[in-house]
Amino acid sequence: MGVGAALEITAEPDNPYDPFAVRLDYLGAQIGYLPRSQNQVISRLLQQGAPLECHIARIDEDAPPWQAVTVKVSIQIEG
Repeated sequence: MGVGAALEITAEPDNPYDPFAVRLDYLGAQIGYLPRSQNQVISRLLQQGAPLECHIARIDEDAPPWQAVTVKVSIQIEG
């Protein structure tokens, strides 16, 4: 897992802790969730079928594990 690696993002509207939870997976293994403070729009877009992509933007090896990975979520627009 490194900078530029693709992550799978999945909305979890039935998550018991946060109805806007967005799960992050790398190669089929869960690595965490988008922060609650930033997940509502992404969750709604995913639930509507928007073509979103997620990649690792930065890894801070000195940060606590829950803050070590920064991701970039983008939408693919055809035209």
